[in-house]
Amino acid sequence: MFPEQSILAAKDLSGDYLIPIHWGAFTLSTHSWTEPPETVLDRSSEMGQKIIIPQIGQVVVLKQENYEIKKWWEEFN
Repeated sequence: MFPEQSILAAKDLSGDYLIPIHWGAFTLSTHSWTEPPETVLDRSSEMGQKIIIPQIGQVVVLKQENYEIKKWWEEFN
């Protein structure tokens, strides 16, 4: 799915949060490595969907009240 499709799917499923996966593990496309998280972050805000973008391997504790979005992918760009 593209970022916008992922957001719509999360909204259709009434998900509290969207956690995008499988976007940073491999370089398989022609777009920039940072484009997927940037796009989904921008569009989720516009579309009213809460999002968590954990670093690869990061443990996410569910049912927290607040999740900090750290743009960790910028450190690797």
